This record gives sequence, structure tokens and C-alpha cells, in this order.
Amino acid sequence: MSAVLDSIQEAIIICDKEGRIIRFNDGQKARTADRKSPSCPINGPNTTICMLLMKTGLFPEEIRLYRALQGERFQDLEIAVIPQHGANTSGLQRAAPSDNQGRISGAVVTMFDITDCKRTEEQSQST
Repeated sequence: MSAVLDSIQEAIIICDKEGRIIRFNDGQKARTADRKSPSCPINGPNTTICMLLMKTGLFPEEIRLYRALQGERFQDLEIAVIPQHGANTSGLQRAAPSDNQGRISGAVVTMFDITDCKRTEEQSQST
């Protein structure tokens, strides 16, 4: 299962029902590897959603993983990632609760990097 998740280009983060990050793939690791800023605070599998809230200063409703844990689903939500260090990126984010016999047992959020597509689109509109 790990090899499958790590082969996926999208960033994937999975939490359990307590909000503990139990898995994130190589796509997420690559996104956070050179960024030591609050906008990319996941630094290990012991990180919790509560820690994300404290490190980012975001409100719970701004963290899709938290909202998915509350039962919400998001599909192709465009977001901008503006780190303190490094270049801005754009992504399409999806989030959903994981279900275990009708009960929420955790949540998953994925993000696909669309930065290059957005730049190409902006360049074609400016010409």
C-alpha cells in the first residue's frame, strides 16, 4: 500500500478519527521538503490537525482535512499556497471523510499541483 501511495504525484494526507496524521505520501513530502515555514507545517506522522491550526494560525474551517473529519466533502477546490519562503503554487484540493460502517473513521485530503497550468493560462490571457 505504501508503494502505491508514494507513486501518486498528488500530495495525500490521511488522518485518523482523532485528527492525528497517520500517513502522508512522497508527493506531500516533496511539497514540504525545502519549506520550513508555517504554511507547510507537516513534519512527521505525529502531527495533528490541532498542531496544524496552531502552526498556521488558520481557523478550523480553513483546513479542509479538519472539515472532512467533520463530514464535509470537497471536489476540485482551487487553492493558492503562499509560503513565507519559496515560490507561490496553485493546487486543486479534494477532501473527504473515510467511512467505517456509517461512522467517520478519519479523513483524507489530496492536492494536485496546477502551478504550471495556471502560469500558462495567465501568459495566454496577457498576450
